[in-house]
Amino acid sequence: MSVTTLSGCTYYKNYHKQIYNDTSEIIKQDDIYTYKDRVGETTKREANIEYGTFNGMETIWKFKSEGKGSITIDFNSKLNKGKFKCLLINPKNKVKNIFKQSEEGLINKSNLKINLEKGTYRLKVVGKGAGGEVTLKIKDSENVIITK
Repeated sequence: MSVTTLSGCTYYKNYHKQIYNDTSEIIKQDDIYTYKDRVGETTKREANIEYGTFNGMETIWKFKSEGKGSITIDFNSKLNKGKFKCLLINPKNKVKNIFKQSEEGLINKSNLKINLEKGTYRLKVVGKGAGGEVTLKIKDSENVIITK
């Protein structure tokens, strides 16, 4: 009798958790994440997500600025456990924190205006053992095309 053990799932589960503090992984084009009990939807202007547990990174939106442009974002995030952050990655792969949570609680902001240069940007959420809910809204976009 032979016994075989598969450990691939454990590898990826641990890998997803390690992404949270690894900028070299976060700036990659591909997403890699696991959710437990994810409910919600994302449109071109709004994302509403409830999640039991979230590890890894997910691109919520991609948008392209044809020149000098801007977006205005509202956000509301309630964290029940773990760590959670929302980041903007510019065309040169520089990362800007939109917000970051590492303890339970509510964080919100209205009318956060972000100026953009020419190029493609990505708005990502990143979690490490995170549980909670988040609402993101792009209220205004000036000279910007939202592609995802």
